[in-house]
Amino acid sequence: MIAERSAKAVSAEFQQSVEFLGVNFDSFSAAAALDQVKESIGKPTFLYVVTPNVDHVVGLNRSDDAVLLKAYAHADMTLCDSRILSLLAGKSGLTLTAVPGSDLTRQLLEITNSVWRCAIIGGDD
Repeated sequence: MIAERSAKAVSAEFQQSVEFLGVNFDSFSAAAALDQVKESIGKPTFLYVVTPNVDHVVGLNRSDDAVLLKAYAHADMTLCDSRILSLLAGKSGLTLTAVPGSDLTRQLLEITNSVWRCAIIGGDD
């Protein structure tokens, strides 16, 4: 599945991850994830975050789309978007903090000002 990860742009102290259902989720609290994104603002490197939910995890496990799998594997942060996944991980003895992408996006938009540019990619109408 998505076991192989690329070198990440986030701080080394946050390199811990939790493998659950074939996806390596990063061990971030919502506040730490926001801090990492804010810390990357203005740096010359590109950073992107993926927030798999239950549907994504099922789709990734069934997918043979190399481009999609590579996109998830090379994300700088992989955050659990699902409280359901978080609960299931807990039943398996794992700690997987839910950091919904919609919450992170809202927080980023609240701090975005005229100096920062923000691109949001995803979803349809």
